[in-house]
Formats: sequence, C-alpha cells, structure tokens
Amino acid sequence: MMPKQTNKLTSEQLFKRAGGRRRYNLERQDAASKRRGEVRRLLDLYGRERRGTQARIARELHVSRTTVCRDVQIVKLLDWTLKHPAKAIKLLW
Repeated sequence: MMPKQTNKLTSEQLFKRAGGRRRYNLERQDAASKRRGEVRRLLDLYGRERRGTQARIARELHVSRTTVCRDVQIVKLLDWTLKHPAKAIKLLW
C-alpha cells in the first residue's frame, strides 16, 4: 500500500487557484452566452423547424450537434419566458 500523499497548499496558493477557476468559468460562460446569441441568429436565418438546421449551425460554429441542441433548448426557454413572463414567474414560485 502506498503512503497517503498530502499536498499542503498555502492560503495564497488556494486563493490563486480559486481565482483562476472563477476566471476560467466566467470565460466559458461568456463564450457560451455569445454562442447562444449566434445560435439564435442562425435559427432565425435558417428556420427553426427545418430539418438539418441544428447540424448546419454546428458545422458553421465548429461545435458538436449536442452543444447546439442544448443551446437551442435554452434559447427556446428564454424566448418562452420573454413571451410569457407571468407564467414564468409562477413556475419559479
């Protein structure tokens, strides 16, 4: 059995690591938000209900079809909440 390794980090190292994670996560969230805006624009351009639209968007944005599928779901949800704010508030309560 190998001895348990203990890597003690100083408070400064922990703070730097946490700050780096926060920055990295914010960059990813910002990129996802911008990509969703582009997905919304392309959905309006190519048609939301046409066959192959999501695959076409994925190729154009150089992301997977799964990523575009998730983005489309979020875009539809956001569009619905903007059109029906009272119903959206009821869902939250």
